[in-house]
Amino acid sequence: MKEKSIFITGAGSGIGKATAIYFHKQGWFVGCYDVNEAALDALCEELGDRCTSSFLDVRDKDAFDKAMAAFGELTGQRLDLMFNNAGLTVGGHFDEVPFDKIVDMVNINLLGVMIGTYAAIPLLKNTDNSLCFTTSSSAATFGSPGMATYAATKFAVKGFTEALSVELARYGSRASDVLPGIIDTPLWQ
Repeated sequence: MKEKSIFITGAGSGIGKATAIYFHKQGWFVGCYDVNEAALDALCEELGDRCTSSFLDVRDKDAFDKAMAAFGELTGQRLDLMFNNAGLTVGGHFDEVPFDKIVDMVNINLLGVMIGTYAAIPLLKNTDNSLCFTTSSSAATFGSPGMATYAATKFAVKGFTEALSVELARYGSRASDVLPGIIDTPLWQ
């Protein structure tokens, strides 16, 4: 495969969906992954060719490994851009948020990024100038009331990405993140 490729988590809506549409228009092969299968089906129907999609819960390492392996089969074991974008937020004072929602935020926002990165590294290593890119948040720059756990996960993602940028350099790969402010996406609804 000569075309560039991108693997996107949280591709069913918001930033992930917009990213899939943009890169597809640029001629890239786009892998779209989300827990919302109906949204993925609609997205791939809109995109047409050069697209694959699958249900993926980023907390499930075995499922992530299988999704990445299937993606690699379609791209000749190459991955130009890994986009760890899936995320969850539940607002409210820390002691008022149900603890299972706190665990979900940590597992999706942080562990999901680590699982995705771990699964992607073999393909990133096979691709010159590849990039592991993660959606962090402006919440990674300061703590705000009602967002303690979300901020903690995004601070952690920022630190993880900074360390990873140095580690991946030994393969000729890069890592970076983006820290958007609040964007009107389904994440906040």
